[in-house]
Amino acid sequence: MKSRKIFVIIMFILLIFPAFAGEIDKGASEVTKDVNGILFGFIEFLQWTITGVMLIVAILGIFPEIFSSGKPPDLATVFMKFIQAAFIIGLTWAIGDFIFWIFGANIDFNLIL
Repeated sequence: MKSRKIFVIIMFILLIFPAFAGEIDKGASEVTKDVNGILFGFIEFLQWTITGVMLIVAILGIFPEIFSSGKPPDLATVFMKFIQAAFIIGLTWAIGDFIFWIFGANIDFNLIL
């Protein structure tokens, strides 16, 4: 008697599951889009924050060179600080865009299937 109940339950699940499979897939893709949107927004916030901080650090690092008393500013040091800031900013944006491309923001799963 027990195996008959199990058989009926398994058959019921197998017959009902395909009816709800589309809804499960649609719900999962909506949740994935929401999570990706939040993560990509956070990555973009980090990119802009690092850009601003690096510009401030570069500018504050140049002030002592320009306003040092008694000697002319060393242009190589000034340009080197700008190049370092540009490298870090560029690397930040490249990594953020790479993550964005890999996880495929705003990809419609219906187009893939």
